[in-house]
Amino acid sequence: MKSHLIAFGTLILVLFSCTKNDCSNSEKATLVDASGIGGCGIIIKLKSGETVEPKNLNDFMDTPRDGDKVWVSYHLAKSGGTVCMMGDVVIIDCIAKR
Repeated sequence: MKSHLIAFGTLILVLFSCTKNDCSNSEKATLVDASGIGGCGIIIKLKSGETVEPKNLNDFMDTPRDGDKVWVSYHLAKSGGTVCMMGDVVIIDCIAKR
């Protein structure tokens, strides 16, 4: 009986510790180095194929790299355009590697 309780407890621990990511309401995305395009840096390509330009990526990641797969949640920036013009300018709320 005791071994059944230990096995059940371990199973519960494993199930609840396996979350898809640390960002709630996030979506799959990939970081893209667009520095070869005038005025651009790292942009975010969403699973839908749409790209967005993050204003505050460096607040979350010290060394973002081209091809990094991430979970990201964000909201549209209220102001401030860019010369890059590769998508909506966004403020990242949360970003985590996947």
